[in-house]
Amino acid sequence: MRLGSTFAEMLGLGEQTIRDYPNQYLFKGMASLVDKSPPGRPSKLTKTQRQHLAEWIKASPLDSGYTSGCRNTPMIQDLIWREFGVQYNPHYLATLLKNMGFSYQKARFVSDHLNEAKRLEWRRTRWPKILRHARRQNALLLFGDEVSFAQWGSLSYKDRVAGRDYSHQAP
Repeated sequence: MRLGSTFAEMLGLGEQTIRDYPNQYLFKGMASLVDKSPPGRPSKLTKTQRQHLAEWIKASPLDSGYTSGCRNTPMIQDLIWREFGVQYNPHYLATLLKNMGFSYQKARFVSDHLNEAKRLEWRRTRWPKILRHARRQNALLLFGDEVSFAQWGSLSYKDRVAGRDYSHQAP
C-alpha cells in the first residue's frame, strides 16, 4: 500500500486530495492549511430541523394531523413546508431521507380476518347489527371481493428507519 493511500484512508480523504496538499503548501504556504468549508449548496434545513423531521417521520402521520397511517412523498413535502417553510422537490426528498438514515419501504398489512377470535366476534356482534340496520332502511347489501376495490391502489409507501419492521392495519 502506498503512503498516499494510507494517509487518505486514515483521514477519510481521496488520494488526489492528499497529493494536492504539498503543492498547495508550496504555492500558498500556511494559508493552504486553513480548513475550508466544503463546496456545494448549504442545506435548506438546519441540523435541529432535520432531527425534528426525523422524529416526525418515526411517529405516525396521524400524530402530525394527516388522515393516512402511511407516509408518502407529498405528505413529507407538505410537512416540511408546513413546519419549516422550506420547499423541496419531491425527487430530492428520497435523497434527503436516505441521507438521514431512512429507506423507502412498502407497508406490510395485517388483516383482522386472519385472527379467528376477532372474526368470530365480528360475526356474532357487528354483522347482525349491519343486517338489522339494512332491513330497517330497506337497503341492499352488495358484496365484492377485495380485488375489485380501488382501496389497495390508495395505500402509500412510507419512509422509515432502515431495517425496522413496520406494519399497518388493513382497512
